[in-house]
Amino acid sequence: MSPKRGLGLVLPLLFTWTIAAGQSASMQVSVSQSDVSKNPALVNVNLQQNPGVQLPVNSEFKDSTGATVKFGSLLKGHPVILLPIFYRCKGVCDLEIQGVLNALMKTPSIVPGRDIEVVALGINPKEGPDLAAEKKQEILTEYGKPSTANGWHFLTGAMDQILSVTSPMGFHFTYDPAQDVVNHPSGIMMLTPKGRVSSYIVRPTYVLSSLVQDVTKANAEVIQPKTEDLYFGCVCVDPITGKQSLVVLAVMRLLAIVTLLTLVCSISIMSFRSARRAKKTSSG
Repeated sequence: MSPKRGLGLVLPLLFTWTIAAGQSASMQVSVSQSDVSKNPALVNVNLQQNPGVQLPVNSEFKDSTGATVKFGSLLKGHPVILLPIFYRCKGVCDLEIQGVLNALMKTPSIVPGRDIEVVALGINPKEGPDLAAEKKQEILTEYGKPSTANGWHFLTGAMDQILSVTSPMGFHFTYDPAQDVVNHPSGIMMLTPKGRVSSYIVRPTYVLSSLVQDVTKANAEVIQPKTEDLYFGCVCVDPITGKQSLVVLAVMRLLAIVTLLTLVCSISIMSFRSARRAKKTSSG
């Protein structure tokens, strides 16, 4: 088969595949509030942004060592990146914490413990300091800067203490103790050094370009306006696995496009080289 013929056969197939992936993604993320509300497990799961709200500094939790700490003791005069997650979550929670980690790895001017504090707030009351310690070690190993350990905080606690922090900032989740199941929205909060919510990040990945800006504004006690609400298209489809989140679907579509372009380039190069060889043969 000639390269040109191969290109002619492959392109329509890949184009169809890419369009189908985009249509599938659109159908999966088109979830209305009324549709979500029909699911009893998700009716109370949402993120209602409350910029400027003061979080309780006296709420008590266990840190990754098992010691009791007050929420206010983690502020330390720095802005705080707050992630309400649970440690066994392999979906949106992992995307969120990896997004923050990747943003910090690519922004060496911002160092946990020096410029900010990173706080993971466990929202499953059955999870304890052992899981928090495991997650902290995993993140520190990947970050590669063990000297910043004091700037990373992984908390667990009783449900009343968890709710004392999550409820004021509008992070509403559900927990079924019988099945040990947590349903939750995505959401990362940037707090000011005084513990007020400065801004919300309502997608599972942290936009790298906004990290320095968000930290700078939070450090100056600036309260930013509500951000675009992506909740119903991002998490509610599957709040545990995150398999149908916008981020995952966007990656799928991006991979389809990259694959298409790679194959087009490869076949074009093959065609060009074949034409050159044929020209040399005919001229010879």
